[in-house]
Amino acid sequence: MADTKKIGTLVMSNSRDTQKLLARILSEDSRFKVLQDVEDNPDVIVIDVEDTGLDSFSWLKRFLAQHPIPTLVISSKSTRGKKVTIDALSLGAVDVLIKPEGGALYNDPAFIEKLTKRIQFASITKVRSSTSRPFVYAPEVTPPLAQKAGAHAAERVIAIGTSAGGVAALSKIIPMFPVDSPCILIVQHMPPGFTDKFAERLDRFSTIDVKEAEHRDMLRPGLALLAPGGNRHMRVSPFRQGYCVRLETGERVSRHQPSVDALFLSVAEQFGPNGIGVLLTGMGSDGAKGLLAIRMSGGRAIAQDDNTSVVFGLSAAAWEMGAVERLLPLDKIPSHLLQVLSEE
Repeated sequence: MADTKKIGTLVMSNSRDTQKLLARILSEDSRFKVLQDVEDNPDVIVIDVEDTGLDSFSWLKRFLAQHPIPTLVISSKSTRGKKVTIDALSLGAVDVLIKPEGGALYNDPAFIEKLTKRIQFASITKVRSSTSRPFVYAPEVTPPLAQKAGAHAAERVIAIGTSAGGVAALSKIIPMFPVDSPCILIVQHMPPGFTDKFAERLDRFSTIDVKEAEHRDMLRPGLALLAPGGNRHMRVSPFRQGYCVRLETGERVSRHQPSVDALFLSVAEQFGPNGIGVLLTGMGSDGAKGLLAIRMSGGRAIAQDDNTSVVFGLSAAAWEMGAVERLLPLDKIPSHLLQVLSEE
């Protein structure tokens, strides 16, 4: 394979040993060309955040603002690793790879295979510079919209699905929802062990309550429930005098667990015309079938447009299937949903 077709990859780490090891692994793979400096115009940057030895949040914020290059973060499930990982994803890193606990790390063939696949994935994503990207992570200056959700919010539900780029997208729009919004259910493709910290962060910046979902959490207005990363699907079902979420193990749906399709299909079944489905940035097609089911049941079906998506994959798959009634820029989605709710 010619060098021009290889994926130019820049490895960054404060540990020279780690940097050399990662560079050697990638240089031995014909799909990649290891670069020495950001001035070499890499297609992907790989950062081992645990080895930076810096104020990682501040450093990543400066770096990603100056260098709009798809960035893969390698981290761990340590408390510090979780914080830095969520910081990085919120700032625009497109993916995260979790180190196996203990062991030889970069000498693990399964880990190396995951690493190379994630770099290939990152290489086809798009990021924007700080001057052209309209959605900078700054939820502390994003007040909730003045619009009200309407008298029937308690009868409605908003289901959101997203993957690559979704942490930054959700960080932008969830704080925009007013306290009387219908219950919001979210599936964000994310490794297990990170959704609790992400939910806590969203909650700090939002008027509505945000938490990682627990089995049989009741749906109510002013609450957002984030599906736990791991091996359970989140679905809705009748419970007592209302509805609750069920966290269930089982086969992967649309190659994912939790799956956006699993959530959306249950919303279509239980809420019919009172369900609203929203697909945000992400790769693949998880959620397309479910969004079509919501639309066919009389519910509303919205998706993020290409211009504001990091990866126009989930929305594109749903659009091609005829599942989407409107494609909207990210920052227009909350106001559109509230307008829809106020008119019904």
